[in-house]
Amino acid sequence: MHKESATNPINTMKRIMTILTVVPFFVSTVAFAQADVAGIVSEIQGNPNDLESIVAMAVADNPNQAFEIVGGALEALPHQADRIVGASIAGLQDKTPENVREIVRLAVIANPAGADDIHNAAGAAAPQQTAAIEEGLIAGMESAGPRPRQPGPAAPVSPEVFSPEELERDWPLADQYLVEGRLAEGIAALQARLEEAPADDQARFGLGVMQFLHGVERLGNSLHRYGSGGGTLAREMQMLPILRMPVPLNPEPETIDVEAFRAIFQQFHDDLAAAEATLAGIESDDVQLPLRFGRIQLNLMGPEGHERQPLWRIYSQITGMQVREPEAQQFVIDFDIGDAYWLRGYCNLLMATQQMVLAHELDEIFERTAHLLFPDVDTPHTFLLERTADAGEFGGFDILPILDGIAMIHLLNLPVAEPERMQAALAHFENVIELSRTSWEHILAEEDNRNEWIPNPNQTGVLPGVEVTSEMVAGWMQFLDELESILAGDTLAPFWRTGRENVGINIRRVFTEPTPLDIVLWIQGTAATPYLEEGKVTEPDFWWRLQETFNGQFIAYAIWLN
Repeated sequence: MHKESATNPINTMKRIMTILTVVPFFVSTVAFAQADVAGIVSEIQGNPNDLESIVAMAVADNPNQAFEIVGGALEALPHQADRIVGASIAGLQDKTPENVREIVRLAVIANPAGADDIHNAAGAAAPQQTAAIEEGLIAGMESAGPRPRQPGPAAPVSPEVFSPEELERDWPLADQYLVEGRLAEGIAALQARLEEAPADDQARFGLGVMQFLHGVERLGNSLHRYGSGGGTLAREMQMLPILRMPVPLNPEPETIDVEAFRAIFQQFHDDLAAAEATLAGIESDDVQLPLRFGRIQLNLMGPEGHERQPLWRIYSQITGMQVREPEAQQFVIDFDIGDAYWLRGYCNLLMATQQMVLAHELDEIFERTAHLLFPDVDTPHTFLLERTADAGEFGGFDILPILDGIAMIHLLNLPVAEPERMQAALAHFENVIELSRTSWEHILAEEDNRNEWIPNPNQTGVLPGVEVTSEMVAGWMQFLDELESILAGDTLAPFWRTGRENVGINIRRVFTEPTPLDIVLWIQGTAATPYLEEGKVTEPDFWWRLQETFNGQFIAYAIWLN
């Protein structure tokens, strides 16, 4: 769906080659014998999604300059003080009361209004240092002087803080559990409700939403368990999107092996399948599910006892968009049947990606390069886990990340272990198209205009400054038709190494007749040879017109509209 891949494949190849060239150099930017504090701060500002990983690694690699690094980060991004505190404490080699107290003090001075969140983040990173954290808070507030503190607690929100207008609404059972962050209990309660009242489609809708978010939460738990983001490769550069989730760094991660790695993807797939099956059982077209979306709480760390995080904050970290808590607290969405089909489509989209990963043999690439992602890996190459100050040093430069990055690129030649999973992925992608059409049938038929997640051209959505026009809807339907034709093999994807306009790639056969996934050979072009055919090739002009219809932001809209 990317513009370049559809309209100018050569540009796509150039971009991929640029990324492959830059990745090995990027991963070593914070590992210096003497910290370049300004460079570290600049990297944090340029990569807000990976703030925790950059700060923790910088502090761990440069313990003598920890306070200087933290101070620079706080000065540049005071509104991210809680994230900086949690990451810097996690990266400390010596979590003494004095060190923890000083970091908390610096954070409160930088952002006294966020003292509550700073307190929670520090408590999660150093639960045994309660006294030091309190002392740091007091010292920081004294140094900063009296200022208004951040409104609202960071812990799960209780009903008594809601406005009178909110209390008057009849919030569904699912909303109560989501706001309190008790997803597992909420799932059990809604399942019990459906046993008593099988026709309660609001409860079924709420259960599906909760199962989806619980799957996200359990994914975060698994990644945190094994210390995702604590390897030598920056989280932002990790190729699989689910590995970029902003889970806090784990100072005591468990060892991960290839079976546990595969189990992460399988569990997420199964959780999505459960949510999709629940949503598919909704029968009423009039179902409504109002949710205080800005107050939903998730626990990405696990097990019990860890602080929950507001969903809006996780969203902010993933997207880099700055969302203020007062606005987030008032963010309400009235989900309806069109949104139920939309969420089913997203479940299918994500399940397809999990199936594509699990279809391939991962043992060799895991054993040789998983230390780029996780700090403690079960590998026969144990020396990969040894991180001494002078190992790999070449003229004052750490060459090891470069070698590991090259190895990862070389090993992206993955044999197909379970070809039936590729066919399952194709079926999921086809489901996404059908569900999107059905979703829009319902959205276009709506006549109300209340807290719409995806509005029709006559409605106003909850996302500020975003509109959906009639031209966009028509363009989206044309896109679904084109994508369906490509997945069916009736229309071919463009192939950049031939000047013949009637030669392209049969994408359907890529799924039904899979060959080893060799990234380098796909870039070079020869991996496409088994799938080259003569026929109708998707027109570049179609994709240009689509971009124009969506004001040059088709990809952003596609991610949202599904």
